[in-house]
Amino acid sequence: MKLITSLLLLLSQSISYANAQATATRLRVEYLDSPLTIDVPTPRFTWALSHPTRGQYQTAYSITVNQVNPNGSLGPSTWSTGKVMSNVSLNVPYGGSALTSDTDYQWSITWYDSNNVASTPAIGTFSVALLNVNAWLLFMLVITKQQLVILIVPLLLLYHRILFVLVCIFLV
Repeated sequence: MKLITSLLLLLSQSISYANAQATATRLRVEYLDSPLTIDVPTPRFTWALSHPTRGQYQTAYSITVNQVNPNGSLGPSTWSTGKVMSNVSLNVPYGGSALTSDTDYQWSITWYDSNNVASTPAIGTFSVALLNVNAWLLFMLVITKQQLVILIVPLLLLYHRILFVLVCIFLV
């Protein structure tokens, strides 16, 4: 009975290894997993390798970065490396067109093992913050009247409280 159980266990493990595919894991942009915002114009990409066979290593990679539309669909590609013959998987710098402020992006990485077999593409995301002062000023100008009241009332209350404290100090 033990022999049958051991054989079944060994068979199930070999089947799971046979079905496993090479892929990239721990996708990071600027040292962060799927960062909500990055504030650099040329981010760096990092990934780890996962392969069902021991001793495999990366011989090449291919990165594609796409803009994500507001409705969630993929927009235009901003950068595609093509197949780059390199074993580097740490801090690969972005080399495409300038990233747009306040925009979401999706990136995918495919790496090639020592037998030149492509891995399953792995997908990561990141968002770009407002990168320049003009973008911040434009963001502040788009405030509605209701939002303006919400911002100004606490400032007025704070101003009157400071004024009241100053008057009390000078009267004493």
